[in-house]
Amino acid sequence: MHFHIENISSINVLYILCLQVCEFTEQPGPQLESLVDRPTATPLDYFMLFPVTLLQMLVAHSNSYATFCMARDSPDAVWVDTTEGEMRAFLGINTLMGIVHMPTTAMYWSSHVFFGNRRIQMVMAYNRFFTASQGI
Repeated sequence: MHFHIENISSINVLYILCLQVCEFTEQPGPQLESLVDRPTATPLDYFMLFPVTLLQMLVAHSNSYATFCMARDSPDAVWVDTTEGEMRAFLGINTLMGIVHMPTTAMYWSSHVFFGNRRIQMVMAYNRFFTASQGI
């Protein structure tokens, strides 16, 4: 590796010279052998690896943020606190959106046969998804 000293500050040079990079010897990628049986695992098995504590934190912080926003701005008469089940649905929808791309988020709730996704539509209404997105 070559560095042009005139382009780097003296502090950066000292840092680079003192930096020792060790060879990576661990197994790359997720280590899931103790959690799922890879040959028979389904996508749901992997999705269920989201820790309950993570879901609980997302729910608690989302609800706290909604309370803060309503106190700061104005009460939202239609807001209902989110739940762990709804948070799982929200994460599942986002995962699917990462696989099946659309130009806009609203297109997943379109009634158009080529764009709308009925499974997403059955799991959560667009307005609820949009509101949940603002709180995470």
